[in-house]
Amino acid sequence: MVVGAVHSYVWLALQIRQWWIPYLFGPTALHRDFGWYFAHGYDRRTKILPSIDDRPIPDAQHLVLQALSLVVAIARHGCGAPSPD
Repeated sequence: MVVGAVHSYVWLALQIRQWWIPYLFGPTALHRDFGWYFAHGYDRRTKILPSIDDRPIPDAQHLVLQALSLVVAIARHGCGAPSPD
């Protein structure tokens, strides 16, 4: 159960690092070049969020993935809570 909870949080953190930090803050020490975004065709995917300069935008597929990852992380956290007597 602990491994699943850790995996959920790590996966969510990776999603935030890959998509939300570049989208909100632009180039950082981890993301100096956004070539991967254009090279892999993410610029042609369905977008819900508005563009900010030339930054990567989380597409609809990744928004759903990230929302589900957040739900799983919250649910895993709740599973470890003691039950009331």
